[in-house]
Amino acid sequence: MTSGENCSVKHVNQAGIQLNTLPSAHRSSTVQSIVHSSDKITVVQREQWHMQQAPWTTPPTREHLAQIAVAKRTSAKIRRAVQAGTFSAWTTALFAITTLLFLAFGFSFWGFVLGAGMSVIALVEFRGVADLKRLDVTAPRRLALNQLAFCVGLFLYGAISLFSALQDPQALVSSAMSQIGGGDALGGAGMEKQMTGIVRMAAIALYGGVMFAALVGPGLMALYYHTRKHYIEQYVSQTPSWILDLQRAGMSL
Repeated sequence: MTSGENCSVKHVNQAGIQLNTLPSAHRSSTVQSIVHSSDKITVVQREQWHMQQAPWTTPPTREHLAQIAVAKRTSAKIRRAVQAGTFSAWTTALFAITTLLFLAFGFSFWGFVLGAGMSVIALVEFRGVADLKRLDVTAPRRLALNQLAFCVGLFLYGAISLFSALQDPQALVSSAMSQIGGGDALGGAGMEKQMTGIVRMAAIALYGGVMFAALVGPGLMALYYHTRKHYIEQYVSQTPSWILDLQRAGMSL
């Protein structure tokens, strides 16, 4: 700050004028009206004073608009995380509903556990995404742990189901053959043995795919959420508080 600016501020203080106590509509005009013979408050000072105020206490300035533009640009990765989380939560909820509906055709204990577990995972993710949108720096960690739980649960489901299918594939074949007309219709023991091999291959492909999907889907999503914490902390530390207040209240940039 120059000597002239220091002098101007000194004169304002000596005059006993408390700008913060004035109505917002009169602050700018009051600043402009304070003129001294030796020096005066410049337009630059007035713009700096405006920039420190929220736009609901003073008319929006070019600085306010510039701050909003910067905040919109720097929050792009956070918005993408919110979009990705919303998609992930709805996808998980859809799979949970589908899994539970299939139980009507044949109850399975592990199928029920999987469907109920995915329902909880989807609910937690919806809430975590809402916190992420409000710029809660603890949200990425909760979302990452939620996805890790999903990863472990889905992987265990695939592993247990695969073990059961390989341990006794004959039971699956016998159940399937009884439903479609019995062993005689399919050529007796020879066909049953062939079906056993097919069932084993199908179980490996199906449940192996579930285990792989658990690692690739929820596993990578957990890593993605974990890396978002840095961006939120950086954004919160660099963005004016009045913009953060608006976003946490529900405004989108």
